[in-house]
Amino acid sequence: MRNLVQDGHTVPLTAPVDRAPGDIVCVGSIVGIAVGAAASGQIVQTRLEGVFKDLPLKSGDVFAAGTLAYYVVADDELTTTAGTNKKFGVALGGGQFRLNGSF
Repeated sequence: MRNLVQDGHTVPLTAPVDRAPGDIVCVGSIVGIAVGAAASGQIVQTRLEGVFKDLPLKSGDVFAAGTLAYYVVADDELTTTAGTNKKFGVALGGGQFRLNGSF
């Protein structure tokens, strides 16, 4: 295909804040996981699809399998509350989450 740029599983984004490998990266409506470290304003390769664990979770929220997860930018954590939070993915249970690259 002459118009395909890349597969889109991992994309370069400008880190809005300092990020370490495995941290959540949010730029506008794009939410993913940092592949490497980046200081604020630097480019960070960001994974948009996959299954991840050991993510920051809002205290008291229950993430049973099938529960939608949202990212709270101000608190740098996942929640079950949609509100104005960013779509992240879905809980698989056992502390694992599947990113949905189509969000």
